[in-house]
Amino acid sequence: MHLSKLILVAVCAVYLTGCEGEPLIELQPTSSSPAPAAASPSSSPAPRVPTANIDNNWQDVERVKQEVEKLERCGFEGNIETGLALTHPRCVEIVGGAAKHRQAVQQVVEVGRQNNARLETLDFPDPPTFVESDQHHFVVIAMHGVIDSDLGRIDINNYLVGCKEKDQTQWRFANAEFLKQVPIKRVFPDFPGGVKFPTTSVRPL
Repeated sequence: MHLSKLILVAVCAVYLTGCEGEPLIELQPTSSSPAPAAASPSSSPAPRVPTANIDNNWQDVERVKQEVEKLERCGFEGNIETGLALTHPRCVEIVGGAAKHRQAVQQVVEVGRQNNARLETLDFPDPPTFVESDQHHFVVIAMHGVIDSDLGRIDINNYLVGCKEKDQTQWRFANAEFLKQVPIKRVFPDFPGGVKFPTTSVRPL
C-alpha cells in the first residue's frame, strides 16, 4: 500500500495541506501587518465596540453539522467553489489568494478522482464547542470519517474551527491541518483562550 498517496487521497476535503502535513502551497506573510511606525504614548488603538448579535440561533448544532458536511464533501465531488465559499477568508488570504487556493485544491481533488476516493462515512463523535468574542462567534467541531479508494480505506479523526461575524449568519471554516501550520491567533486574532481542541489521527484500515 502506498501510504503517503493514500493519505493524500484522504485529505481531499482538507484543502490547504498535502500528505504528512506538507504544504501544497507556500504560506504568504500577512499583508495586514506593516512595519510599525514610531508610536506616541497617545497612539493606542481605540477599543472596538462589540458587534450586535443578529443570530440568536448561532449555537444550533445541526446547522453547523450541515455546513461542515457540505464542506467535507466538496473535495470528493470536485465542488471547488462551494469549498472556497465555506473556507474562512483569512485562510485564503494567508495562502496567497483565491487563485492559489483553487490551484492547490484542484491538485488534491485530481489525486482523489484518479484513485476513486469517496467519503464512506462522516460523523461527529463529540458535541461542538461554541465560544464568542466581542466581534465573532466561533465553533470547534470534531469529525470522524472513513474514506475508501482504490488504494485502500483510511480512518480519520479531524476537526474544524468555524467563525462568523455576529451580524452575519454564514459560518466559514479553518481545518486542523491548516491550523497546525498557522497559529490560530493569526487566523482568528480574537479567538478566546482556554479552548481544548480535539485530537487528530490518520490510520489505514
